[in-house]
Amino acid sequence: MLTIPWMTRRTNKSSGPCHSLPGSATVLDFFHLLWPEQLFEMMVLETNRSAEQRAVVLGKMDPLWSPVNVPELKAFFSIVVMMGIKSLPRIWCYWSGNRALRCEWVSSIMSYTRFAKIRQYLQASNGSCVTERSDPTYDPIYKVRAIVDKLQTNFSQYYRPRRELSVDEGMIPFKGRLFFKQHMPNKPAKWGIKVWELCEAQTGYCLSFDIYTGRRRDGGTEHGLGYKVVMHLSKPYWHKGHHLYFDRYFSSPHLLEDLENRCGTYGCSTVSLHRTGLPLAARTSSLQARGDVEFFQKRNLVLTLWRDRRLVSMLSTNIDPRVDIGGNGTTRPLSVLQYNQFMGGVDRSDQYRSYYSVGRTSKKWWCYILWFLVNLSIVNAWLLFRESCHDYTSSKNYDHFQFRVDLAEQLRAGWAKRAPAHMAI
Repeated sequence: MLTIPWMTRRTNKSSGPCHSLPGSATVLDFFHLLWPEQLFEMMVLETNRSAEQRAVVLGKMDPLWSPVNVPELKAFFSIVVMMGIKSLPRIWCYWSGNRALRCEWVSSIMSYTRFAKIRQYLQASNGSCVTERSDPTYDPIYKVRAIVDKLQTNFSQYYRPRRELSVDEGMIPFKGRLFFKQHMPNKPAKWGIKVWELCEAQTGYCLSFDIYTGRRRDGGTEHGLGYKVVMHLSKPYWHKGHHLYFDRYFSSPHLLEDLENRCGTYGCSTVSLHRTGLPLAARTSSLQARGDVEFFQKRNLVLTLWRDRRLVSMLSTNIDPRVDIGGNGTTRPLSVLQYNQFMGGVDRSDQYRSYYSVGRTSKKWWCYILWFLVNLSIVNAWLLFRESCHDYTSSKNYDHFQFRVDLAEQLRAGWAKRAPAHMAI
């Protein structure tokens, strides 16, 4: 029997949203918890600065440009969100004179020309203050760093997770030129920007994330990149009795032992049998029949070998070395059952984002990160909304889709609509 302190067996009654919004709070209020007004104000400042800097370079002002303000930028965001709900193959289709293509909801907010100009000059940082790429202090994601830092703070501030958390990698699809672009052949999007994520296993709420900018930039450790990622993402949740689930990319005996002994945190993962610190006998396992199980234990660290269609190897510090016998007589280790139940938090978050994309194709790599951050904020805001109490009775059919529609409506609410006009295309 494993000797796990009582604190790790606590109930989840204290988990969930931890904000001070009233029961009458709107969808937009929940979004502003994570994506506050100051981020819109910062983007307005930098977008207008971008247009001015471009005018200096060209020696004249853009005759089609006028400074943007916060209500108009919110209206711009509302259009981008709605484009993920009502998808058309070309941006101009939303303003088309062809009634079969035209979207009155979008075209009534601003003209196609105005939308294109805001999109052209949109910025989230002052590019004139950037250091040279050869400088050791150079930040590869400086264009969105302020937004990343703010969201990382807010995501963890307003939600107290349940015991089970999962760590995994995600991908922001991008095929352009970028020195920290990654190739992951087993992912649906094989080329793009890699993101490490820590999510609550049950809901998929993203508690923390980190954009990978290359091994040289992130720096290595004597224990490997996987060790560093798990330690970094889970640090705010140390000594709180959490159980982490992750795959063999991150896993090692040293990681699980350090999580338990130094951080008061427990783990369960798949593991490669060639990892340093595992018993040599495990590599020559003689398990042949399907359902055969073998355990190796070192204090609370348990290595489980289980013969399914292939040999499955699990490493854990939170689960007893026991098996479960199903109704059909199938033998499965408890560690496999727990891993299958709680490993999918990041996949669940990615699935929510995939339902309704935010943003369109662009030549600017940082725009892909920006729209990823907006989409992730919407998903987290939806999960906060769903887990919170409300004064009004919401329909049983009120779901993620309706949340996005209402968010788009409320984002544009403070902006005066343009007079109806048709763009004949």
